[in-house]
Amino acid sequence: MEQNRAPAVLPHLDELARAPPGESRGIVETIATTTTRTGLRVRAELDTTEYPTGVKIPDRDMASLADTGILTRHDFHGEWNYTLHPSLETPELN
Repeated sequence: MEQNRAPAVLPHLDELARAPPGESRGIVETIATTTTRTGLRVRAELDTTEYPTGVKIPDRDMASLADTGILTRHDFHGEWNYTLHPSLETPELN
């Protein structure tokens, strides 16, 4: 997020993290109705999908994604923070 836009949304994140599951929808709706002073409107929706935890991607597969440009590591803690870019082709993983 750009710094000047983040303050409108960030106050709600701690609240969302602490909320029991039933209250999350109301918090997301609050975030979704946020508009900044410059007119940016926020879009938010609650994702209730259960995702597996502890999935390990082999280092060679991550390297292959980086080599093909699908994965871009961020400057700050790139081992944790990265962007996966869309691709029309399935990459060949080693």
